[in-house]
Amino acid sequence: DRAKNADNRKALILALGANGIFDKELAYEAFCIYAENGNPAAMNNLGIMYLKGWGTTVNPSKAIEWFERAGAAGCADGYVNAGLYQRSQGDLDKAREYFNCAIDNYHATGFYMLGYMAYHGEGITPNYNLAFKHFNDAASFGDISAIYMLGECYKEGKGVEADEELSKLYFDKA
Repeated sequence: DRAKNADNRKALILALGANGIFDKELAYEAFCIYAENGNPAAMNNLGIMYLKGWGTTVNPSKAIEWFERAGAAGCADGYVNAGLYQRSQGDLDKAREYFNCAIDNYHATGFYMLGYMAYHGEGITPNYNLAFKHFNDAASFGDISAIYMLGECYKEGKGVEADEELSKLYFDKA
């Protein structure tokens, strides 16, 4: 929605100020207002503020709450950020749940992260066929990391028949 995107831009511009230096406290206050008014991008940004302790104290529980609210309101970045946080904490099952929510909203990073976890066997037995599928889905959205990993899959014959020509094509594209 254009009005909500405009609100988010206003909050960022306000936080940058005339001198271009990011004012974390001002950003936190602005994102609180816009998030409470239902702006999904501001909800996600507020989650980041709580996770990093920018303009407020570090509070991972509140960060996850705002990431979930952002995702439910249509900002799939919230699900990705929640997944990345859970992965960093070692809760790979919860991370996968969040990434699956992101792919339900056609988010390239959600596809990429599920592919990455399947390829490297994070919390599951490595599954190269599944990894290739997720990398291919993410690449269809232009995700450069996924395009690179398709090159790796073709080079190593993981999840697909090895093909040096296709491997080079994907590496060059990435």
